[in-house]
Amino acid sequence: MDIISSLLKNKRVVYFLIFILSFPLITNLLVFSWGTTITHGTLDTWISFFATYYGAIVGGIIAGALTLIGVKMTISSTMEGVTRTIEEQKNIRNQEILTRTYMDRLNKFYGPMDALINKYQFSHGAHDFNKLDADEQIYFMEFLSANLFYSDSEVYNIALEMSWEFKSKHSDYALLNEKYRELRTIITNEIELLRKELKLPEIRF
Repeated sequence: MDIISSLLKNKRVVYFLIFILSFPLITNLLVFSWGTTITHGTLDTWISFFATYYGAIVGGIIAGALTLIGVKMTISSTMEGVTRTIEEQKNIRNQEILTRTYMDRLNKFYGPMDALINKYQFSHGAHDFNKLDADEQIYFMEFLSANLFYSDSEVYNIALEMSWEFKSKHSDYALLNEKYRELRTIITNEIELLRKELKLPEIRF
């Protein structure tokens, strides 16, 4: 219907249709009705002519309209398929990027941090930050600061607080112990979430 409407808005198309449809009527008035000397054929002959003429026109218009509608539907369907394919490819690519991000966060920060804390847990048992020796504390803070790119804002803020406090002349180990415990809890929870997003086997204790 949109195609037909757009065609009817074109003045040349409208004039052409008027001419085609009125041509037999004009011919009838000018030639047959007046009974001129150049009139040939009987009434039945002209009726047959008009029927054939209009039938061909109407049939052509209908066939052309159906063809245009079919072409438009085909183009529309093709474009929808292309758009759908592009969206699917985009979603796949975004999912791949997201999966790689999860893997990087797990492998380059949360996993190594958890392994380091477990190492200290094995050496010191249940412990706070002040139970680590000087070298362990320095290594922990350096490792934490070097890999913050893969952490989240909560871990980043805790790491900054710990770093400032650790570097101060009179370190408040009560604060460091509190932030250390918070950090351990966050890391454990985040590892569980990342493993779930990556569809890794669930760890049961």
